[in-house]
Amino acid sequence: DLSLYSLGSIGLINSQGTLNSHGSAMVTWNIPSNVPPNTPLYASFITLDPALPFPQAILSISPAYNITPNSFEALTIESTSLPIAKTGLSCAENTATNTLFCFGGKNGNTYFDTIMEYNPNTQNLTTRSATLPSGRAYTACAENPTTHYIYCFGGENANGALNEIIEYNSSNETVTVLSTTLPSVNTKLSCKTYYPTSNIYCFGASTNGSRVLEFNPSTSNLVLKNTTYTPDTTCTSSPTNANQIYCFNSFASIYDPTTDTKTNLRFLSFNNQSCTNHSNGKSYCFGGQPTGNTINEFNPTAITFTTKYSPLPSPRTYAACVTLSTNSNIYCIGGQSNQNNPINEIVKYTTI
Repeated sequence: DLSLYSLGSIGLINSQGTLNSHGSAMVTWNIPSNVPPNTPLYASFITLDPALPFPQAILSISPAYNITPNSFEALTIESTSLPIAKTGLSCAENTATNTLFCFGGKNGNTYFDTIMEYNPNTQNLTTRSATLPSGRAYTACAENPTTHYIYCFGGENANGALNEIIEYNSSNETVTVLSTTLPSVNTKLSCKTYYPTSNIYCFGASTNGSRVLEFNPSTSNLVLKNTTYTPDTTCTSSPTNANQIYCFNSFASIYDPTTDTKTNLRFLSFNNQSCTNHSNGKSYCFGGQPTGNTINEFNPTAITFTTKYSPLPSPRTYAACVTLSTNSNIYCIGGQSNQNNPINEIVKYTTI
């Protein structure tokens, strides 16, 4: 059954539901034509036992989902999952193939050197023949959109933090350790592409005064900037919002690479979220502490954070979240639970 709540107490038309063998339901409906524009509409799903009388027949009531036209959101667990549950993955899109490449990761004390490619259109996950120089986790990867090479910065392996910069060319399956290195070892950086120049900026260093790092892929030149960001900062950038890099730690802020300046926008009360940018100009942050299963939407125009109605399937931190450039679907891969257990799920989040 489906129950609809709105300011105008209007009902659904022609609602139909289909339940599959996995316990997932698809519900379709028509919104009445007399609904005023922008009327907030919310739907919740009610599980009933027809053998019982009311109110005992109500077994569960889901949270309310926002089904307002132009405010759609949906979260699904993909049928494909990681062959081994992992946390500390770093994933980046190759915008030439529109597939996601995920690097390394760990499960317990085991660090992986694998490179996996996920095709969101087919849900096909393959392990590539190339491997990282050593097993590692919490590396930070970003694409050079000009060449479609992916660069991975730092991370950690069984022996500790790393200072390597890795170049991956998926067209010929080559992994190159660049002669340029980070100024010192670093793990859990957040590295994002600045699309007007294709330079990559890394945030949240635990050394060198936590200064921002600027990497030029065409020259392999690395520069320490003056602006600083604390460790465990997560940042977002997007080719559709090319001139902005948004960063999140105890503050939401904008970083301007052209002037090397940071503008704090508002205080935040969470950390260790995995954030990515959307073509609608907003950023979406998944999981983290203290709640773990929320999806938070950051609107840079209104400078607001809104908790969305679709929660993650379970609390998690350090998922690798990437926005696909073709349709702005967001994919969050792996991560770890509140009990530090690695996760094998691939979660898709859709909004407009």
